[in-house]
Amino acid sequence: MKKILIYGDSNTWGDNFITGERIPDDKQWPHILKAKLVEEVIENE
Repeated sequence: MKKILIYGDSNTWGDNFITGERIPDDKQWPHILKAKLVEEVIENE
C-alpha cells in the first residue's frame, strides 16, 4: 500500500485567504490526490 505524508500549512488545510473560509474537502488538493493516486494520504493538520 502506498502512503504519502503531506506536511503542510494553510495550503494543505484548504485555507482560502481571499474569503477567509475553508475550501470544501472535495476541492482541496490532498483529497484529490488521495482519490486519484493512492490508498492513504495522511495530512498533518
